[in-house]
Amino acid sequence: MGHSLDLDHPSLKTLLPQLPAFDSFPYLVVRVVPALYQILLLPAEPLQGYLYALAYKQVAANRLPVCLTLDANSSLYFDGSGQSAFSASIPRGGSVVTSGLLAGWDDGDAIDPRRRSALRAYEAGLHPSNGYLLGDLTKGGRTATTAEWERLHGVNAFGVPKGLTKCLRCGLWQGECLDTNPEFAGNVIGVDCLCANQNRCANCGELLFSYKLNANYFDESDARTWHVPGFCGFGHQCPRPEVRRSTAATRIH
Repeated sequence: MGHSLDLDHPSLKTLLPQLPAFDSFPYLVVRVVPALYQILLLPAEPLQGYLYALAYKQVAANRLPVCLTLDANSSLYFDGSGQSAFSASIPRGGSVVTSGLLAGWDDGDAIDPRRRSALRAYEAGLHPSNGYLLGDLTKGGRTATTAEWERLHGVNAFGVPKGLTKCLRCGLWQGECLDTNPEFAGNVIGVDCLCANQNRCANCGELLFSYKLNANYFDESDARTWHVPGFCGFGHQCPRPEVRRSTAATRIH
C-alpha cells in the first residue's frame, strides 16, 4: 500500500491478486513504515460516510498513509496530509500487526469476536518465523546531484552539516543535508526540527513520539543525523493522571 504507487498500473493488477489479503471487511490499514502495516477493524457500518469520517480522523491524528478498505474491490487511500483517491485494489502482503497505534474510536462490542480471531490468524500467517524489521536505512534519501554535492558537502563553522538552519522556535536543526552515515554520504536527506512533529495518537491526541515519525533529525551531541522509524510510535501510552511514561527510539544512523 502506498499513495505514491499507481495502483491501477497493469503490472500491479497482475501481481497484487497473488498476494494474501485480509477479507473481513471493513477495516483500516495504516502504513507504519514501508512493508509494515497495522490493521484496525471497523464496525460493519452500512453508512459509508461514517466509515469515511473514522478513516479521516485516524489520518488527521497519525499523519500516516491510511487505506479504508470497504470490500474486495473498493478502497479509499489517504496520504499523510489527508488527500484521498479511490481504487479497486486493496492492500495485500507485507508485514501486518494488529496492535501498536490506537484507533480514534471506541469499538467496544461493535466488532464480532470472530473477526478479531480471523485478524490474529492473518497476522500470524504473514510473519516469518525469525528475523526483524528495520526502518528506512536510506532515511528517505536520494542521490545528490553534482550541484547539490558542491553546495552541501562539508560542515559549517559550528560543525553542523551544510544546508541545515536552526529553528528559532525549538532550537533544533532543519533543512536538507548530506547523510552523515559514511555508507550513504552521497545521499541528500531531509532533516526536521521538533516543530515539524504532527504525529498524534488518534485516541488521546498526544504526540506519538518526541520526533516526527519516518523522518530525520540532527543531534548536535554526536554531530549525526538520525532516522526515526514509524514504529517508534508503538511505544506511546495515553497519559493517565498518575502515569506519564517516556519511550526510547530505535535509531538508524
